[in-house]
Amino acid sequence: MPRGGFHRWRTAPKAPPPIPAGHGLRHERAWVVLLLALHVGLVLWGALRTSVTFDENFHVPSGVMIAARGDLRVHPVNPPLAKALCGVAALAAGARLPSEATVASGDQYQVAASFMRANADRYQAVFVAARLVVVLLSVLLGLLVWRVARRLHRGPAGVLARGVYAVQPAARAPPGLATLDHAP
Repeated sequence: MPRGGFHRWRTAPKAPPPIPAGHGLRHERAWVVLLLALHVGLVLWGALRTSVTFDENFHVPSGVMIAARGDLRVHPVNPPLAKALCGVAALAAGARLPSEATVASGDQYQVAASFMRANADRYQAVFVAARLVVVLLSVLLGLLVWRVARRLHRGPAGVLARGVYAVQPAARAPPGLATLDHAP
């Protein structure tokens, strides 16, 4: 075995012992719920105050077409599930489909303009509804962050990881938009 400070033999770290049932879980869950509420509040505050972004102009009409007709021609560059879920929420908020002529053209800019004109009276509400889907996905991701950190490093680490996720700008900004930047 070599001597010196740089060459030491180490054993693999041991896994932490299992957490006893109910040990401090009540307070931990209260913190997690509070941090989830903080995260949702911050994300919704941004989602309700932000105008429709460039990417959303393509993702939401595409999601509406996928949800309404199973039509994947509009903006087919990303996986369709998250867009389709946003489209379902937009349709539930009363979104109208873009004109068939613009969809047939295959030009996503024309489809976005047609969708905007068709939904002029409810444009912001349609996009806020679509954004709520991404907020829900962000909440689920936050719960996953908590569970994984808790399982690896016990309760306080899970709460800390959830707290960082709740307020970190990189985790707060994308869920406020109906884009695929944050969708799992």
